[in-house]
Order: sequence, then structure tokens, then C-alpha cells
Amino acid sequence: MFAVILAGGKGMRLRPLTEDMPKPMVLIGGKPILEHQLEVLCRYGIKDVYILTGYMGDVIENYFRHGKSYGVNITYLREKIPLGTAGPVKQLEGKIDKDFILLYGDIVFNVKLKDFIAFHESKKGAATLIVHPTDHLYDSDLIVTDDDSTINRILPKPHEDGYYRNISNAAIYLLSPVVFKYIISGVQSDFMRDVFPIMLQNSEKLFAYKTNEYIKDIGTFDRLKKVDSDFLTGRVKGSSKESPVPAIFIDRDGTLIKEIDFLHRTEDLELYDFSSSAVGKLNQSEYLCIIVTNQSVVARNLCNISTVQKIHNKLETLLGMDGVYYKNHNND
Repeated sequence: MFAVILAGGKGMRLRPLTEDMPKPMVLIGGKPILEHQLEVLCRYGIKDVYILTGYMGDVIENYFRHGKSYGVNITYLREKIPLGTAGPVKQLEGKIDKDFILLYGDIVFNVKLKDFIAFHESKKGAATLIVHPTDHLYDSDLIVTDDDSTINRILPKPHEDGYYRNISNAAIYLLSPVVFKYIISGVQSDFMRDVFPIMLQNSEKLFAYKTNEYIKDIGTFDRLKKVDSDFLTGRVKGSSKESPVPAIFIDRDGTLIKEIDFLHRTEDLELYDFSSSAVGKLNQSEYLCIIVTNQSVVARNLCNISTVQKIHNKLETLLGMDGVYYKNHNND
């Protein structure tokens, strides 16, 4: 299987750090982000890699050469003008004729890729996106899915007013070559704003692979500092499905939200003042935060399951806007 890494970003929000290096070469734990990415790919036997460069692409090419020292085979393709996240991928049409992994060059991740690949192959879709809860909901692209993980809608940032599940794009995809026909050559385009929505309109099957494994971007100085700290403390290494992760289970009513008998209306949900802070502390720990709740309101015919989900959407949105998240045990 081929891997494709988008490495042409200028990293404007990381200036002046990125004035003399492209964003994928920013150091985490003393090594460029790209090097960490290649290590994960190589660990799962993915050794044929295309790196799509742009801004200061020579820095990347001079550092990694053809990848032999890193256990991979690297081919470089450099865009002449910025073409977004999707535009440069059109260069691979005719070069890749099988499903391939694509990832953005500004993320640090530790994902059990063989499980991701197995999920994608079982679904037999045109694309599978890794999705996860995020601590910056306000500027993340969100995904709306069915219970069987079929993607129904893409909600690019900024979002319309409303309540949404905290399921965001993690910037790692498994793509079928069919994706090439939805990318226009030489035209700037974005997967989340342009390509995936058009694929959905054309009834292509897109799926969401949900995981709580470590995937974070370094798009701002605050995020860069956090990721570097996570790497140095071992949090990145210990977050994969290859390692057991401890969890704390929290009841919903009277613990996270104010107690209301038979809560069945979205407008009645209200967080405690301390809820976001408490969940945030769990997010910063090694523990996975899982909410469990037994809702008899459905059996009592006070509301249906769809309304219960809307209530949970509000809860996830309110917490997400405060930069914290949990895993909903009822739905995942």
C-alpha cells in the first residue's frame, strides 16, 4: 500500500518558526514531524511513500533523500503553486491504482493502522476518514454519520449555529483511486470543502473510523507546545490500541449535567459550572473519559432515540466549545 503525505504547508500561524523551514519539519521531541510519521508507516509495513511538497520543499528532500535511512522509499512531487489539501493529489492519477493512505504533514499520531485498513476494506467504500473528538471544536471540520459509520454530511469550519457531535476530521484518510476524478487538475481545492461533499452528492460511500488514539496537529504554538509535551511524557507512545488505556466512567445526570427528572428536551440540558473543568482535567490525564447513561425516557414515550441524540449533541457541543470532550459509551 502507498502512503501520501501532504507536506506543502507554509505554517503561517507558526511564524517566525516556519520562516526557515516548512511546517512538516518542525521538531517534536527533537525530530521533524515527518520523521515521526514515517516511523509509524514503516511500523505497519507501509514503505512506499509519496511526499507532496511545496513551500521550501528542498529542505524536506535534502533531509530525507529517498528514505533508505528511514526504512521507506520516498518519491517527491512538488507543486508550483499552492493547491490546497486536494489539488496536489491529482498529480498521483495514473501513478497509484490501488487504495492508499493519505495524511496531512502537520499531525503527530500513533494509530494502529492495520485496524484502520481492515475497517476500510470491510466497508468497501470510496473513502474512509479517521475521526475523533477534538479539544478545538470551534475550528475543526466535523462529520455527521449514521449508526453504521456511514458519513452523511461534512460540516466545514466555521459551523452553522446548532449542536453537533464532537466527531472531527483527524486528517488521515484511506482513499480509493476513484477520488481522482473528483479533483480538478491545477485548481486549488480542499478535501473537506470540495472533494468529499461532491463525492457524497454523487452517492459515493464514505465511512468514518472512530478512534480515541493520539492524533493532534501542531497548527498553532499552543498546540505545538502541547504535542511536544505529550511526546516527551510518553503520552503519544502509550495512546495506541497496541497499549491498554485506563478509563473513568461518569454518569450523566446529576454528575455532569444538572439533575432533571426524565430529561427529554434539548433546551432543558444545563452543565454544572465545574463540568468542563473536571472533564478537562481528565483529558489532560492518562485516563479515557467515558459517559454512560440509561435513558428510560424512550421507553416511557417521552421522546425518541433521535431526541436523546440531540440532547447528547448539545452536551458535546457545550463541552467542545470549552475545549474538552468525552467518549459517549451509548453510541460508539
